[in-house]
Amino acid sequence: MVFKIYREESIKPLTGEEIMKKVSKKYIILLLLLSMTTMAQLNKPGGGGTILGGGCAGGLAIPDDGYDGTIGSMQCMTIAGLGGLLTDINLDLAVDHTFVGDLAVKIVAPDGTILTVMNRPGFAEPADDGTGGFGFGSDISSAAIVTYANGAATSAEDMGLTAVGVVCQDDGLCDYAPSPGLGEGVDFNDYIGMESAGNW
Repeated sequence: MVFKIYREESIKPLTGEEIMKKVSKKYIILLLLLSMTTMAQLNKPGGGGTILGGGCAGGLAIPDDGYDGTIGSMQCMTIAGLGGLLTDINLDLAVDHTFVGDLAVKIVAPDGTILTVMNRPGFAEPADDGTGGFGFGSDISSAAIVTYANGAATSAEDMGLTAVGVVCQDDGLCDYAPSPGLGEGVDFNDYIGMESAGNW
């Protein structure tokens, strides 16, 4: 998996320092947690992936069959907030992974507030524990950046619904509203007005 933040005015990745200068603006990236659920090996042999970028240590492997609904079972990256109140939050995600329906994406604030941005699109999970059936089988690629923002026309639950091959790249749907499913949180408003200082 590949994880990057981009400037609005260009397609050049921001440095870690530049990211933190924007903490009270809409480009903050918080703690990103990604996991492949137990269906990964059943859906497509070999699954897996890595997380890179954001000014943090890269090359983190996403555990196969490891997600049990807890933060501890997910692979994560931490970014330290420099301070200031959050006024608007969007999440840009560049990821290489097969079967988007196997992924959960979560953000954890310094005070422990959790937002599940996406939870196994295409699968109505009976619980947020990584068990059960299959989500959508479309792939996701770092060549087609996906943006999560409040008010986006398409729910993250529908990511991969219309893609024959790769989300965003093949279906043109690149903007999604958070959809926690049975996971924690509602949307990015959960963090508005929160102090950004601390580890996300």
